[in-house]
Amino acid sequence: MKKHIIGTVLFIFLILAQNAFAQSGSFGNNLTWKFNGGTLTISGTGEMPDVISLDNPPWNAHKLNITSVVIENGITAIGRHSFNGYSHTNLQSVTIANTVTRIGSWAFENCKALTAVVIPDSVLVLGNSAFSGCSALASVTIGSGLTKILGEPSRKAA
Repeated sequence: MKKHIIGTVLFIFLILAQNAFAQSGSFGNNLTWKFNGGTLTISGTGEMPDVISLDNPPWNAHKLNITSVVIENGITAIGRHSFNGYSHTNLQSVTIANTVTRIGSWAFENCKALTAVVIPDSVLVLGNSAFSGCSALASVTIGSGLTKILGEPSRKAA
């Protein structure tokens, strides 16, 4: 009887622990996020909001398990500090939809596992230090639409 109670309590604990961290949710206006198998997908329409604190994106509980990010069609801007590597240390790849026109300052800064980036033709503005400190970055393809790269010494945001 005692083993059965312990087993039941352990089972309930495991179920609660598994559900303690949301696998999806909303982010800003008209945006959603979903974490599945190492991939974080951002979908919806409009701009991603800036991340004010490195510990406050809604997917924060998964930050160490995120290996790839997919920004789907409909997203028009990637906010500042969205995937900053101080908290997203295992991010290896990012897919940016051709609806994105701006990548915010420090968006992927210090993502030390990031190996390649394709910035689509739709991106017009690349924020200050958006990919700085990405020491594994071996391939960067910049689309033809890029008209402004911010990089003021004062580190003003995009």
